[in-house]
Amino acid sequence: MPLNRTPVLTIMKLRVRCTANTLNNRRQVTMTFGAFISAKRKELRLTLRETAKHLGIACGYLSDVEQSRRPAPEGDFVERISRYLDLSKTDHERLLDLAAKSRNRISADLPEYIMQKDIVRAALRVSKDVNATDEEWQAFIEQMKNRPR
Repeated sequence: MPLNRTPVLTIMKLRVRCTANTLNNRRQVTMTFGAFISAKRKELRLTLRETAKHLGIACGYLSDVEQSRRPAPEGDFVERISRYLDLSKTDHERLLDLAAKSRNRISADLPEYIMQKDIVRAALRVSKDVNATDEEWQAFIEQMKNRPR
């Protein structure tokens, strides 16, 4: 009696797809502030030296930031590098998040909003208490984006 290998092949294909998706997700999660600006700078074919000069910082310092030997700089650096690299809104927000993560802080564009809105703090605490899933947060984000204005 011949063996039916289709289910095994299907399972193997699913494992390969899942592994590829997991690797892609890990790659996105493990991106550092420095690696992000380095990649964007290289996409634009900008040298480390000319970027550092434009930003008014030492080339060695920028190199250390790109190599994650130093955390993301404080102050307006993120805004300046974002403008210089002409980042999209999405990439700018990602850069803010990566900078905050490198300093173990909240993204620079959020603290004032969080502190002004009691309901936002309450929502964050509830979601923390119930251990809200990524899927629940994604559904909330979609609901907010699609609401009538």
